[in-house]
Amino acid sequence: MSEILKENITRAEVWMRLLYMLLFGMIYGVAKFLVVAVVVLQFGFVLLSARTNANLLRFGAELSHFVYQILLYLSFNTELRPFPFSDWPSTPTLADTDGSASSKSPAPKATSRPRATRKTTKKKVSRKKVAPSRADGKIDAS
Repeated sequence: MSEILKENITRAEVWMRLLYMLLFGMIYGVAKFLVVAVVVLQFGFVLLSARTNANLLRFGAELSHFVYQILLYLSFNTELRPFPFSDWPSTPTLADTDGSASSKSPAPKATSRPRATRKTTKKKVSRKKVAPSRADGKIDAS
């Protein structure tokens, strides 16, 4: 076995990372269940009251960021361990309780323009008037 391989196998940091990855893999499974629960509850709120629940919106946004942090850690894109080893992600609410999107700067509103239709107009063909030809093949210049 090469020295580099021996050194990598005996490093405690590598094995600790494996333990954290197993822990966050289990937390990820619970978080997936919670995302489904938020989706079902939010749909129920919209179905019954035609409005979204602000608390579920905020929790859903924070939970999705938490899941994103877990996936970054599990895929070795970051060494920063997610909650509970760091702060819980706080995000601004992505939508108002009436279902419309909100952000720090207002998004441009979509204007309702009439749908573009294809016009089927006949093309005007300009034809020059040509004097009728004579039987001998000469053209009258009248």
